[in-house]
Amino acid sequence: MKRTALRSTRTLIALTIAAAFSATVAFAQPGPAASSDRDSRRAEMQAKREQVRADMLKRLDANADGSISQTEIDAAAAAHAASIDANGDGQISAAELEAFRDAQRAERQAQRQQKQLERMDSNADGQLNAEEFAAAHAKRMQRMDRNGDGMIEADELAHGPRGGHGGRHHGPRGG
Repeated sequence: MKRTALRSTRTLIALTIAAAFSATVAFAQPGPAASSDRDSRRAEMQAKREQVRADMLKRLDANADGSISQTEIDAAAAAHAASIDANGDGQISAAELEAFRDAQRAERQAQRQQKQLERMDSNADGQLNAEEFAAAHAKRMQRMDRNGDGMIEADELAHGPRGGHGGRHHGPRGG
């Protein structure tokens, strides 16, 4: 059973590595945003992908030779399995896996919230005052108002804000 859990963890890490190195970003259909905005966003996303790859290489390349060997993958898999195995019995139960994933989700959510706060916090005091909050919402409304008439019509709501989330799912994912 221990080998099965380790093999599954190795497979999971190998798939994660493969996905990160071949990651692609799905973009919503471009709206009337300026070409330079699209180019800027694409360049920003490309830079993020490259950073993810560099971070992964740095994290997994234990001997710093510029490549990730099977031995390094095995070591990472063992460390990853140990971090999930909360009771240290050498087995990963469904409850341990769920707890690990819940903790990861909570950490990502906290990071997203912090980034959102930093974007909205124009005076950089670590808090949002009423003016900053209102300004962020006014900016969002302006992005959603695709035809620039100062109103958000139903069809504009359906498309989401330009340059924003573009209809991505927000909230719990159900099965």
